[in-house]
Amino acid sequence: MSPLRGPEARAHLEMLRRSFHTPEGPTFDPVGLVRPYRDPLDQEVAGLLAALLAYGRVAAIRDAVGRVLGWLGESPSAALRAGRHRSPKFAAGFQYRWTSRTDLLGLLESMAWMQAGERSLGAGLRARTQAAGSLPAGLVRWARDLRDVAESRSGPGRGLRFLLPDPAGTGAAKRLHLYLRWMIRP
Repeated sequence: MSPLRGPEARAHLEMLRRSFHTPEGPTFDPVGLVRPYRDPLDQEVAGLLAALLAYGRVAAIRDAVGRVLGWLGESPSAALRAGRHRSPKFAAGFQYRWTSRTDLLGLLESMAWMQAGERSLGAGLRARTQAAGSLPAGLVRWARDLRDVAESRSGPGRGLRFLLPDPAGTGAAKRLHLYLRWMIRP
């Protein structure tokens, strides 16, 4: 097989660009589950769920995130405000790899807490970044605050520590940075 050159290469690259560079993102990318929401509060809830569950095969990620978003309904942020995630039957049987239903409920509780107290997850990050003097330090405070609330709901555990990592820890916190990239995309 010979490499593509000239007009053939250009046509092939343009076809790839068109298939990946769409307003809603690639259909196989978990960010594709975020883009349909128009309300920024819904986008940030869907985005954080999609980013934090972005480990494993893409099809499995999309399935897990899609199920959670389905349980939350048309407006994930409104569902959190209404406390839908506190229902004893919410997400019954949920298990995605090592993220348990209990871990998920803790995460949802922490998002509901921050949206209620700060008006949005983004405003919460902004306030912590301003107080800390830098985005990296603000992200550490933001993630720790979310995890503290999540642990108060679900108890500390390895699954929750993996799901919502400490950016100051030994890991790269790739999924938190993925979330930040998704939230700044137009």
